[in-house]
Amino acid sequence: MKRNERLLKAILEYVEEHYAGERGIRIDAPDLLGYSQKEIDYHVHLASESGWIRVADNSDIIIMGLTNSGHDALGGLRDEN
Repeated sequence: MKRNERLLKAILEYVEEHYAGERGIRIDAPDLLGYSQKEIDYHVHLASESGWIRVADNSDIIIMGLTNSGHDALGGLRDEN
């Protein structure tokens, strides 16, 4: 699967907007129209590998918020547009 910068940006923006700090969130396909669940899960994994998001210890798909690096990355992705 190819990396999609727009989807990575959408995921980071979704986490920034929806994570409130009390418990993890999962991004499902209806949350990001135009992308399949497989694409979303793959890009969540990429964002986690890059250190941009924190995920639950027992899951690659339950997101526990943006990291400081994630905020920086999101700023850079926004500046590109």
